Amino acid sequence: MPPPSVTLIQTSKLFWASTLEARPINPKRVIVGALASVLAELPTLGKALLGPGIIYLALHFLPTDEITFGIAILLAVSSLVLHTVFAITTHRIVMLGPDSVPQWGLRSWSRRETRFAGYVLALVMLLAVLIAIAMGTQPVGPIIVMVVAIVGGCSLSLIFPAIALGEPFTLGDAWRMAQGHISSLILCIWLFPFLLAILTILVAQIPYARPLAALMELVTTILTIATLSVAFSEIRRQQSEA
Repeated sequence: MPPPSVTLIQTSKLFWASTLEARPINPKRVIVGALASVLAELPTLGKALLGPGIIYLALHFLPTDEITFGIAILLAVSSLVLHTVFAITTHRIVMLGPDSVPQWGLRSWSRRETRFAGYVLALVMLLAVLIAIAMGTQPVGPIIVMVVAIVGGCSLSLIFPAIALGEPFTLGDAWRMAQGHISSLILCIWLFPFLLAILTILVAQIPYARPLAALMELVTTILTIATLSVAFSEIRRQQSEA
């Protein structure tokens, strides 16, 4: 029986070899595919997300000068619920088609939604820990933490389309699935939404354009989720063809 160290070295070599040999997904194809999917399913998405969208916009225009700690917690929980409904609805419509959700959107909260929200909360808490580490390790710490957060966030986010499909996916599965595609995922899931967010911020600076900026933020959320759906589908397609 070979020593454990030899086995570990061989396993590492095989892992990195498979990672380097993997053909990364095409970011342009993913983004164009996401845009095409949203446009193609626009009537379905419009109906299914109408209720959550109205609530989202209403929360967006709440006055912030008199918000107490209790109301802030309530708003945070409401935002998490809305994001979960938005994400699962969009993921399922983009990946499974219009018949995968009720015509006017999700009507109940199941174990799937709870699991989705739990992973969102877990990753947010992990990000908070990384930010705390960055604050205490300046000036180098913030740069390292930012790289770790972007790479880790883009990779681990693959768990969300899988949960929306009802699959028993884990963060480890998401990380392994991302190997060989991390650079493409960063372009699709981080840079693309980041550029859209900058555009939204610029529009928000225009007088009386706040409603338009809020609507653009909503559209950016849907496009980001759709991009993640298409990226997940593309990686899975490549794996099935390998």
